[in-house]
Amino acid sequence: MRPLFAFCLLSLPLAAQTLSPLCVPDPAAFDAEQAFRDQRQVPMNDRLAALDQLAAKFPSDYAIQVRRVSYFRWFAPDRWPAVREAAVAGAAASPDNPQALFLAALALHQSDTPRTIKLLEQTVKLVPDHPWAHLLLAGIRQSGKFADPAQARESFASYMKACPGYLLHDAEWVMGKVATPEMQTALARDLRARLAEEKDPRRLQGYSTLWGLEFRSRSPQEHAELRKQVAADLARLRAIENPQPNAAWWRLLLAATKQSGASREAIATVEDEVLAAVPASDAAFSIAYDRWKKVHPEPANHEDRAAWDTWRRAEIEAREAWSRQFTEVPWLPEQTLRSRIEAKLVGEKEGVPQVQKQFEQSLLQDGPNLWNYVQSANLLLDQGWAPQLALEWMREGWKLAIAADERSLSEDTRTAEQIAELKEEGGARGFASHIYLRAAVAAGEKQVPDSLRQFVESRPEPKNKSQVSDHYWLLARLAAVDGHAADSLALYQQAIFRRERAPKPYRGELRDRLLEDARAEFLKNGGSEKTFALWSKPPEGSGAKLADGRWEKPTKTMPAFELTDLSGKSWKLKQLEGKSVLINLWATWCGPCRAEMPHFQKLYEKLKEKGDVQVLSFNVDDELGLVEPYVKEHSYTFPVLPAYALVRGLFDGYAIPQNWLLGPKGDWLATQIGFDASDTDWVATMARHLERARTGASPLAP
Repeated sequence: MRPLFAFCLLSLPLAAQTLSPLCVPDPAAFDAEQAFRDQRQVPMNDRLAALDQLAAKFPSDYAIQVRRVSYFRWFAPDRWPAVREAAVAGAAASPDNPQALFLAALALHQSDTPRTIKLLEQTVKLVPDHPWAHLLLAGIRQSGKFADPAQARESFASYMKACPGYLLHDAEWVMGKVATPEMQTALARDLRARLAEEKDPRRLQGYSTLWGLEFRSRSPQEHAELRKQVAADLARLRAIENPQPNAAWWRLLLAATKQSGASREAIATVEDEVLAAVPASDAAFSIAYDRWKKVHPEPANHEDRAAWDTWRRAEIEAREAWSRQFTEVPWLPEQTLRSRIEAKLVGEKEGVPQVQKQFEQSLLQDGPNLWNYVQSANLLLDQGWAPQLALEWMREGWKLAIAADERSLSEDTRTAEQIAELKEEGGARGFASHIYLRAAVAAGEKQVPDSLRQFVESRPEPKNKSQVSDHYWLLARLAAVDGHAADSLALYQQAIFRRERAPKPYRGELRDRLLEDARAEFLKNGGSEKTFALWSKPPEGSGAKLADGRWEKPTKTMPAFELTDLSGKSWKLKQLEGKSVLINLWATWCGPCRAEMPHFQKLYEKLKEKGDVQVLSFNVDDELGLVEPYVKEHSYTFPVLPAYALVRGLFDGYAIPQNWLLGPKGDWLATQIGFDASDTDWVATMARHLERARTGASPLAP
């Protein structure tokens, strides 16, 4: 579940009117918080110390106080209990202090939410137009255990009344979950009015949010007029004197250029300006990388090893140059090193110290981070390097995984259903245990923590078929650590036989990690390659049946939607009855989505004349103004239905791309998560699923 008040200011405070003073920070506090947010590469301990100093310097500033609580909650688990208890004690000592009450509520949220609600109600009683309290109440009531849609809308309406045109912290996310179209229209109106009065360039990033609101709340027939408005906004932004234009400023100008409907040539001119003005930034890197890929397109055939080797070497050379140029992109050196290692351009003697150095830098910058431990250990293990070091990292990583799951499962905002789903998926311990056991096998370790053993052995076989193979794979790895060869081989065989799909070549390589693990265990215990081939071959009619990605049973009922596509055509679920339907969820910013789109277009062209099937897409961009230019640039003709509000209202969180398969009664048969770029028969496979769906058959069925 997404935490409220994470640490990002989505729309900056602007000029004040008659509104709650809590919407507008002190200018000095605003500048100080802005400076803090710009220091992304500062070590985490130093950032936490800086937040303590800011909180002491600006004790009445809500934005800084909220940011401090959020940072300590997520990045300092060792200090968080003390911070939380201090906040609770502050409320107890000052029951008439609305700030103390709110901060205590924020600290208790997701651990004692009933008490949180009580504290927020006390806050609102003291200060009826308290925007922070209303916003947190709306977030609590939008979904989960404490869901109350009517109350959520009421709380958000109170927030809007207190801060007309302002989006503090998670306001945009809450808005997408609870606000009616009328509320969003009103918010856009107020935000535009405020931005029209603002002249400080640091406070104009709200335009990005404004354009998203306007395009989403207006019909596609009105988008042409909106683009003229964006062009006028761009002209105004260009006319404002900005003595220190940073990457965010240039991203804003580029987004405005794209959403105004400017030509490709005009967009390229602005891109050139970005590259010249902020040459080391992430904004400049995105432009450089996109341009490079247009000149060096990825090979179409994933089985063509030679073509992919050539392309990969060219990309690595480019990445090495980018790492030197785009110094403000913190993750670029790590990705570059990973690419060099995976391409066998770096040997063990040189590679291990470099991986270790990057691991330590990440630890310093981000604090204890499970993903850092897992990624770094797995990179070494993939190469067969330094298994003891990988095991050492995973010993610490396992402790973080336990803490992450304890925190996640203890969140009292989750429903019983959500908790059960998390337990079945395995949470952080699910993937951490795999890497830990992999490292233990490689290092010859015979002991694992009791907590890990209990986690692996106590989990029942998953109900979700796509997770069954992984379940037995994990058990096989534990048996291998224990030296129980017969058990390990039997479990490996189950993992192979019960998986739903076998890997296919991807980017010129075929890596079947499950089969590699099983082979190593089989040969270690006296088997031969010949007998392994017989042992690992699934019985006729079983295993590896699907080749189109992970399909899951939907947990929701398909809503009775009524949406208008970019051409102005209305679409209703009722009108689709009698057809099998494939709905694709995508966004312009999503890399796997962009990779899937050409295949989706081919599927649409193949089936568009068939009367009993329908292929269409749900776009979930929050910046809807970017969608139509993107579609036109790539000559996509499939129906594009803006569905941001529909999908956000349906799920607390979701991954894209997704494919939803519907039967002829409008029943939601199956959901596919992600895009399998290795599947060369994607179009034919999807067409086959649509044909079967006409009879109500799901891809999950035998």
